[in-house]
Amino acid sequence: MHTLTKYEIAGGLSVPAYGYVVFFENRHFGSQADPGCHEPFALSADGETLYLHSGSAGALTGYSEQEKFDASEPNVPLGRYHKSTGAYNFVALTKATPGAENAPPQVGPVVINEIMYHPDNPAGAEYVELVNISDEAVTLYDAERHAPWRFTDNPDALSVELLLPTDPPVMLGAGEYLLLVKDVGMFQSKYSAPAEVKVLAWGAGRLPNGTAKVQLSKPGDVDSDGTRQWIRVDRVVYSDGAHPRDFPERVDPWPTTANGQGASLSRTDSVAYGNDPGNWHEAVPTPGSVNAEKPPFSVK
Repeated sequence: MHTLTKYEIAGGLSVPAYGYVVFFENRHFGSQADPGCHEPFALSADGETLYLHSGSAGALTGYSEQEKFDASEPNVPLGRYHKSTGAYNFVALTKATPGAENAPPQVGPVVINEIMYHPDNPAGAEYVELVNISDEAVTLYDAERHAPWRFTDNPDALSVELLLPTDPPVMLGAGEYLLLVKDVGMFQSKYSAPAEVKVLAWGAGRLPNGTAKVQLSKPGDVDSDGTRQWIRVDRVVYSDGAHPRDFPERVDPWPTTANGQGASLSRTDSVAYGNDPGNWHEAVPTPGSVNAEKPPFSVK
């Protein structure tokens, strides 16, 4: 059971239109010196859910808002980012801005850059392309935690999971690509990639052909029960263009031509926020190299 009355906001506090109010752990919800702090608490680096409720005379009333956030790195703030669809994500930001408009989302250093979730033939030729958008080499391994980075589909209901190699670990130079494929043989029978591009197979599991999620994560801490926490590096929730109920405006903005008709989902701007259909387009597949531009006609 969640205790929903740990901290009570002082009566009479008001927030102006488009204004802000900030609560700090050491001054407010974690401090017994604050009369509104009924049960001191802190926020977990491993992620949790925050709740905001209206109340009267110590009892909860009708208004309710909640936000679940993931594990995070030290000194990295999390905040709301509004997308082109009208929905929002709660993601890592480039800097903390208490009492002011949120900073832009943190992007990179490695991003999901191209997705082939439904090849026309063979079906097992699906792939996901990663690219290092930073100016420095990135090792996809945490030497302090002795754990590699991880690629998955939906982290809460795994079908696809690839723990990247550790001996030796994968290192991507600035601008370098990495291809993650279901089956190397099937991929190579369908597509050609530059010889210098690394190709790794995830094996079991298939990327869904409807609304689905792919995520690249770096290792976080291990809980007392031995559970590894994973810190999101990049996530893309894509669709096949045929699931309007999954979007606020009841319009599925993703291209249908990537659903078994030959096109891939290609990131339009690799250094811009990726979990937004407004930053993706249909294109001729280019695994391991610069994404093709959106064609003036449908890809067949």
